[in-house]
Amino acid sequence: MVDLNREKTDTAPTPEYGRRVVTESATLSAGLPKKGTQRNAPFFWKFKQSRWMWIDERSGWYVNLGFVNLTPGAGGMSNAKGSWKDAVRETEMRNWHVIRWEDPRLGKYKNYCAEFPLAKGGSQYVSIFHEPDVLDDDNEWQRDDDAYYAFLDYLVESGIVQPRTRRMCRQPIRKQESRIDRLFQDLMRNPGSTLFESRYRVETKKLARMKDEDVNDALAQAESTIENAREAGTAEGARDA
Repeated sequence: MVDLNREKTDTAPTPEYGRRVVTESATLSAGLPKKGTQRNAPFFWKFKQSRWMWIDERSGWYVNLGFVNLTPGAGGMSNAKGSWKDAVRETEMRNWHVIRWEDPRLGKYKNYCAEFPLAKGGSQYVSIFHEPDVLDDDNEWQRDDDAYYAFLDYLVESGIVQPRTRRMCRQPIRKQESRIDRLFQDLMRNPGSTLFESRYRVETKKLARMKDEDVNDALAQAESTIENAREAGTAEGARDA
């Protein structure tokens, strides 16, 4: 995670004002290379209480953040004369909650928007969880996933985001249930297919974890469904013969 060593300020942020990352690296001091970078604008993070995502690799639910771009255009200010306050106001009117850099509840995560100067001019703004990985004239951004997901947990712990409820997770759960229904149809059309059987087990296990249900029970039910599909396929093949 980038350590910005930023001074505290009580002034409101503006699209023209950013904090640059201080580095002793000669390569980065000259600016990041053209490849793998692009000029963009500072941003605020935003969220809705109803937008949660399941991360299977971490077996957990996390709030799904969006961006408020502090520049004229889609997702940001509506006109060139607008200010960052206009961008926030318009976003909040659409039932989003905006996390401003200076929110005292952020603690060590204040000023989470980091600015990296580019060799071609301008800057690229990324989160403090991203680090540049420069090789010759090419750059790849690397995100510290452990730090980022710890930050998402912190948003709940600090009271910025309300604790998750079952209702908030309804939409992604329904999508997963629909995915399993489609796989079931694939099983019935392709009985004995190891590919569809394997996918059916994996997605059934994922749904159980999302719903905080017993995984072993869910897998046992999946095996029963797979066996029924095989038997149905065998019977249909016998009739055709």
